Amino acid sequence: MLKPQKELSHIDRQPLGDIASTLITLIAGNTDVDFVYRHQHNDGVFILDTRDIKKEIEDVPINHPDILLFIRQHIAEGLKEIKAEV
Repeated sequence: MLKPQKELSHIDRQPLGDIASTLITLIAGNTDVDFVYRHQHNDGVFILDTRDIKKEIEDVPINHPDILLFIRQHIAEGLKEIKAEV
């Protein structure tokens, strides 16, 4: 069985960057694509699934500015909840 790597601060590890902005850009520019983003940190897991969001907002486009703001806040809260280092 493989042990999970805990070398998050290794010099060769590239930083993840601004995950929220990257996801927002992908979602806003590709409204016909369904995205599932899963971020695991230790025992915590955050999952963003645009299919669930699209069901909730019904006829409102997912790239509407208010929806994108909600998604950005949802990502920030989810990553904070699992104490992810981004």
